[in-house]
Amino acid sequence: GAPAARDILTSTPRPAMTSGRAALVELVRRYTAQASMAPGLIESQKLMYFLQTAGEPLRLNSAVNRYGPYADNLRHVLSIVEGHFLSGYGDGSSTVANAEPLVVLPDAAEEAESVLRTAHATGSRIDRVLHLVEGYESAYGLELLATVHWIAIHGDTIGDDELVNRVRDWSPRKARMFTAAHVAV
Repeated sequence: GAPAARDILTSTPRPAMTSGRAALVELVRRYTAQASMAPGLIESQKLMYFLQTAGEPLRLNSAVNRYGPYADNLRHVLSIVEGHFLSGYGDGSSTVANAEPLVVLPDAAEEAESVLRTAHATGSRIDRVLHLVEGYESAYGLELLATVHWIAIHGDTIGDDELVNRVRDWSPRKARMFTAAHVAV
């Protein structure tokens, strides 16, 4: 297997702290404080999905995937910022179940805050996302929330029973994991 992310030497030049990268760093930092745990890959994907849904122009190409909406191009961003702004993604070869949580590296939070200081709309969107996910701070909770959201916005207006059926039809995994009561909530 791959070495732990902290053991991988970063040999790439430090990338620029763009507004999108700053939003990622700030969202990971604030989610970690709110959830009392650092987000894993599922949580990070869902948080950024919701940030884009809130109006942040991230150019993420989210699509249906095993764990809910997934943007492969976010994986590319995580690779670029690994070892510079965040740690935990490593070389990207870990499975979701074995992936390390994403941790903001020293000085990255201050650099992100500096970039976002004048981006008031981004700060408001981050606030909205963190408010939305309150009570869902786990891989399970965020996957459930993002899956239900995706179904709700990509189709007709449907009732709770049809929503539960569509979640179950997404994959056998979701049919096993997500109860009708949790989907309804």
